[in-house]
Amino acid sequence: MNPELPPVLDFRSLKPYDRYEVEDLHARLVGTGLDNTLELVFDEEASAHGIVATEGETAVAYGIVLLLDREGTADYFDFGTADYPIGHINAVMHALAVDEEWQGRGIGSELLRLRLAIARDAVELDAALGNAWLRPHTVDTSVLFEKHGFECYEVVEASFRRTDGTRDCPDCRPEPCECATAVYGKTFDDNL
Repeated sequence: MNPELPPVLDFRSLKPYDRYEVEDLHARLVGTGLDNTLELVFDEEASAHGIVATEGETAVAYGIVLLLDREGTADYFDFGTADYPIGHINAVMHALAVDEEWQGRGIGSELLRLRLAIARDAVELDAALGNAWLRPHTVDTSVLFEKHGFECYEVVEASFRRTDGTRDCPDCRPEPCECATAVYGKTFDDNL
């Protein structure tokens, strides 16, 4: 009898045929849609890149990075970036989800590493930023950011209520989302 081998994951660029599985994974874990972001990822002229982790043909995790200039980065973080050390070109770690069955196996770390590598290969990158949605009953990306040398710049209380007010939070339903967001960053240029 042969021992059961552990499954092997492949990490590759996100493709249009991954859309359904990635949208489903995101909706289950995050409670929101990704339509506009996926359109950017699939637009060859946009500065958005996605990575998917698959077991066989099944998507078990994904991550998206946006490459934004200073103004785009400030627009992305609706609550303000005046005190953040952002540069001319920034990688914004926009979205990440790992299926519950696969969490705790280093997949999030690998997706963060790959997104940073893509960003640094594409442009002369000044900084990387991301936000951790601090839901009370869910593992969030704050541990991942801290593990990889990101600094917490700010915790914004009730951040989605303050910005768009429409976040469909699985923890706060049916009420509007009251969860906080922690903004993390890492610079690559000492002149910022």
